[in-house]
Amino acid sequence: MDGLDSRGQVVLIGATNRIDAIDGALRRPGRFDREFTFPLPGCKARAEILDIHTLKWKEPPSKELKGELAASCVGYCGADLKALCTEAAIRAFRRSIHKFTQVMKSLS
Repeated sequence: MDGLDSRGQVVLIGATNRIDAIDGALRRPGRFDREFTFPLPGCKARAEILDIHTLKWKEPPSKELKGELAASCVGYCGADLKALCTEAAIRAFRRSIHKFTQVMKSLS
């Protein structure tokens, strides 16, 4: 970036999933010297990401379900898939709490 010569060795890394939303002035020569593009994960990679984020679940989804999810999540990045898994876990927990509450009420 401009003006770093007098400050020693500084490395600045920026990352975004929305390169179209970055102001052109930030991308002009002299700002960031290099740009690397990492494409969104394909179906197989999405399935592997789902494996990673469901690995420690007490009852992980079946390989078939993860395959279906991976196929239907075109355009999702790794963070999107992590959020999907987190939301699924939260919803499952809420259902469990609701069932537990119903059982406790029936015992009263």
